[in-house]
Amino acid sequence: MFKSISTSILLLISIKSIAAPGDFSPYSKISYLFIEGSDDAPVATLKFATNIPDSFKKDNCPSQYITIDISTDKGKAMYALALAARMADKEIRVTLPFCSASGTRPLVNAINL
Repeated sequence: MFKSISTSILLLISIKSIAAPGDFSPYSKISYLFIEGSDDAPVATLKFATNIPDSFKKDNCPSQYITIDISTDKGKAMYALALAARMADKEIRVTLPFCSASGTRPLVNAINL
């Protein structure tokens, strides 16, 4: 009985440690937050204090600079949440299932505070 419980716990732990693009990253504080891009395509760029492991990002955009597309209402809301977290010195986690328009940076799809 004890052996089957231990095996089940180890299996759950090992499954949880496998990450894929689109999974929530580990919690981390934002160390940099700035706006860049053009007037037509503004973006917010985040850099976390602790690098997000590449397993949470698409293979072709492994940069540690993370993009939020602030030309959409959803992007503006995510930026507001990121800014609030930065100002409050709180940790957030993000999902990064896509690459930015430039193709080199991960694009935030969701934020969790």
